[in-house]
Parts: sequence; structure tokens; C-alpha cells
Amino acid sequence: MILNKIRKKFKSLLNVSRDKFGYKESESKLAADNQDYWNRDYSDSILAQDAHWKDKGMFENHQRWYSLGKEHLELVFTYNSMLNLRFPINKIVEWGCGGGANSIHFAPITKEFIGIDVTKESLDECNKQVLACGQNNFKPVLVNALSPESILKEGISNVDLFMCTYVYELFPSPKKRIKNLKAWL
Repeated sequence: MILNKIRKKFKSLLNVSRDKFGYKESESKLAADNQDYWNRDYSDSILAQDAHWKDKGMFENHQRWYSLGKEHLELVFTYNSMLNLRFPINKIVEWGCGGGANSIHFAPITKEFIGIDVTKESLDECNKQVLACGQNNFKPVLVNALSPESILKEGISNVDLFMCTYVYELFPSPKKRIKNLKAWL
């Protein structure tokens, strides 16, 4: 635990130093590093925790895991008048569904829940959690971090709610974030 905190602090300082001295890695290198990170062994509780898997790391506390997605659902209900949604929603897309912390709350209010992630392991875990909450409406979509725009080939359309929490900061550049977001608008 302490070693992981030291590692994270070191990486943070390294990134600040790189930015300060103008050293930046290419988008393709950053995207490849991202894909490599998420494709590690999910028996590593830190990796599984980072992907918001139930029973892993800080999410061994089930209430903490459950509350994470519940807060996001409450935001949607709070701002529903601006979103103009009618429940149940026909189609929800979650970019970066991870271990299903959001999915278990949103799958019951939609006909089709599409989970997009960069690893099959997280898609399988998310599906497992959606099934455990009594829903059978999960559609997994695997995307490569090296080419997130390839998702457009999947033909996903008529989306009523697009969600993305804790993911956009992982895109290799602001340019990639904007390009991906525009693709959904």
C-alpha cells in the first residue's frame, strides 16, 4: 500500500518534470502505454481497483463500490430536466464501463446498455455485475486505446445517454479527447 503511494507520487512528479522541461511522449506511445496498463493481470488488486471492480482494493467495501455508481445515477436524475430524458431510456452508452459500478444502476433504467472498454476482462466483469443485478441488456464493445475513434465502425446510434466517468483524463492528449467527444455529438 505504501509502496503504491510512493510509486504514484513518483509518477506524478515525473510527469510534472516532463511538462516543465518540455519533454512529451508521442500520442501513440501514451496510448500504447495506456493499453498495456489496462491489459495487465486483473488479479492485481490495484489494477482491478483502478477499473472499479467490486471486491478489489478499496472496493472490498461493497458500499463504497455501490455508492460510486449511485452518485452518478443521482446526478442524471437531478439534471434530468436539462437532459430531457424519459424513463426507461432506450439506449445508454458508457465509455469505460470497467467493473460495472455505474452499470448496475443504469442497466435497470434502459432497454439496452452498451459498455465500452479497452479490455475484455472489464467487459466480462461488467456483464457479470449487470447479470447479478437481474438485468440481461448489456452489450459489450471492445475498443483499442490506440485508436478509440475505431468505435465509430460499431454502428452505435440513437443513443439517449452517453456517460463517461474517470476515463477522458486517460486519453493521450486533449486533441484525442475532443476528437472522440465530437464523434459522439
